[in-house]
Amino acid sequence: MDSLMAVELKNRLESTLSCSLPATLVFDYPTIEALVDYLLKDAIASLISDESAVESQETNHEEQVVKN
Repeated sequence: MDSLMAVELKNRLESTLSCSLPATLVFDYPTIEALVDYLLKDAIASLISDESAVESQETNHEEQVVKN
């Protein structure tokens, strides 16, 4: 895989997963197994925790609005 293909893969993954990935993604994780492990353990896990934080903030805001 050349650098252009690596960038295209990274961009497509970012678009599909709606997250930011490092520019060196394919070079840091050069096998499918390594890439999948990274995406599952780090990228997607951080997305889930970010979404949970946003939902928690929204819930807290809604509770405050109801109390007032």
